[in-house]
Amino acid sequence: MATVTNTTPAVAFNIPNTLSAARICAVPVQLHFAFSGQQSAFLVLLMLVLLSDAIDGFIARKLGQESEIGSRMDTLGDFATYLSLPICMWGLWPELIREETAFLLLAGLSSLFPALVGYGRFRRPIAFHTWGAKLSAVLLGVTLLLMMISDIRWPFRVVTPIICLAGLETLAVTLVLPAYRANVRSLKHALAIRRGHEAKAA
Repeated sequence: MATVTNTTPAVAFNIPNTLSAARICAVPVQLHFAFSGQQSAFLVLLMLVLLSDAIDGFIARKLGQESEIGSRMDTLGDFATYLSLPICMWGLWPELIREETAFLLLAGLSSLFPALVGYGRFRRPIAFHTWGAKLSAVLLGVTLLLMMISDIRWPFRVVTPIICLAGLETLAVTLVLPAYRANVRSLKHALAIRRGHEAKAA
């Protein structure tokens, strides 16, 4: 996932931002593949999307292309991908969706609810990119692919509690921070920021 510092000016056109934009543009193509029964094409595109999400942050750091707009685009790309994914899965694997509804709802709400609370509090999409969120994104992507490709479901069920814990941490970070800040790696980091803010105010 792309990261951001608070001092780097926004740069609209660079490699990581292009990857984020490509993920957003891929959503309607994925929907088309899903509802036209093109299972293989959908899976190939999804793997490319997940790979781009995994490497764009690394590229941004290595090339010094971290930016505020990049963080927002990355968050929007993630949101669009994971919001459309259950719809695509319903088009291709409706039985899978029906049988795994409870776990899919838990995983989905663990991402959606903190995002909505964050937007309500800060009036902007949150882009904390905690280590827990990064780990849960990798686990979610890998286990969903296992389900879709091989119908192996138990890994997804096993990692769902981890995804829920990552969502709870994101929610806690949202509530703890005195003001919006990107690149908050953990709840411990958020608490340190809060203590520093309170010390300055004292």
